[in-house]
Amino acid sequence: MPKFLEEGFFLRLTTPERKTKEFYFVDRAVIARYVFTWPATIAKDTEDGPRNVEDLKPLAIDRLYQGIFGIKTACYIYMNLPLNARLWGTDKRPIASSSLRAVGFRDLNDSPYENPTFMTEFFLQKDGSFDYPAMYAYNPTERTLEPKLNFLINKLEIEKVTEPVVLEKLEKKLIPYRPITLGGIPPVRSGKATS
Repeated sequence: MPKFLEEGFFLRLTTPERKTKEFYFVDRAVIARYVFTWPATIAKDTEDGPRNVEDLKPLAIDRLYQGIFGIKTACYIYMNLPLNARLWGTDKRPIASSSLRAVGFRDLNDSPYENPTFMTEFFLQKDGSFDYPAMYAYNPTERTLEPKLNFLINKLEIEKVTEPVVLEKLEKKLIPYRPITLGGIPPVRSGKATS
């Protein structure tokens, strides 16, 4: 089960838009909290979004933010990261529709407001399509709701690994590391992705 990365950990960061896989060392880590109150109420059987949470954007290129969030109210919460791609869906149903709402969402049962879980894990990095998430909320109840999200952000200062001896040991998996793909695994329509 995932957990917050700590100082001294190694990671392999895959950036799909740049088609890179690079090793990094976590030099420093600090947990931050950010509460996002939905800027509008959401009527029954209604979706609202996107709501760009730009306050979560890392401001330096040597930062990687690992985030999770807890949910208050019974809304289904959807996340786009990058802004044009929905997380957590399936290949056949990557995004919820009016005929099928229960796909690619998280709710308060998955990740309670007071105790966020790694079911909602995501990563942010400056200088690309992964600066901040776009959030959507759908209200499946019979009453009007105002969602609130409790973000825990593990602010990581990372350093690219350049020493040949360390790189060789990481490549041979002699040193443990956590593989991370920004944006998760993108859906494909059929078979294996070609890019």
